[in-house]
Amino acid sequence: AYTLQPNHFLARRAFGLSLLNTAQWERLIELDIPWMSVIALRALGRNEEALMLARAEAAEGDGMNILLNQLQARGDNEQVVQLFYERWPSLEAYLAEVPLGQFGSLNTLLTLAEAHQALEQAERFVEFMTQARKLVEKDLAAGFDGGFQNTRYARYFTLAGDYERALDLLEKAVDMGFYGSGNFRDWTVFSVHFGDPRFEAVQARAIEAVNRERSKLELEPIST
Repeated sequence: AYTLQPNHFLARRAFGLSLLNTAQWERLIELDIPWMSVIALRALGRNEEALMLARAEAAEGDGMNILLNQLQARGDNEQVVQLFYERWPSLEAYLAEVPLGQFGSLNTLLTLAEAHQALEQAERFVEFMTQARKLVEKDLAAGFDGGFQNTRYARYFTLAGDYERALDLLEKAVDMGFYGSGNFRDWTVFSVHFGDPRFEAVQARAIEAVNRERSKLELEPIST
């Protein structure tokens, strides 16, 4: 589909996810989908470039989500919270501009929930999780799932403290063909699962799956 329609949004996104899934970082950067490029740059250890690109996208008005994710990946939750409330004075103001279900809304809600949890701001954590729960429950009731989506739902259930369901969803994501480039350890939220046999098993399966796909493309295997 991408070859036939290289400028079509959904075709480019699907192709980008396939590159992300198989850890083809340089090609993913060339595709020039900003949030994917940030992930690729970070995976290559080019962290300052990733942060610069994220800041540039946020400055243009459409990339605040990208910047918040990058800052959280660096462990800077205080700045995540500060930048969010500089842009939107409240959660209500955010939802008035970015309604539930709009692309990226769940990710932003979970990013802020994770930040507030890390900063021990319980009331605001609950506010963001309440909105995220509405969206997750609506999606699951409608049968809207997929490998990529299930990793987001796993993130929600991890924050909610339902670790078994979170791991169920990570396992399902891999079963459905989304491998997270073979490293779910890159997700700060999943650190609570490190050492859990189920998490370690799904991590190992993801790496095996990535390397199986990379072998078909005659690419070197990855180890982490």
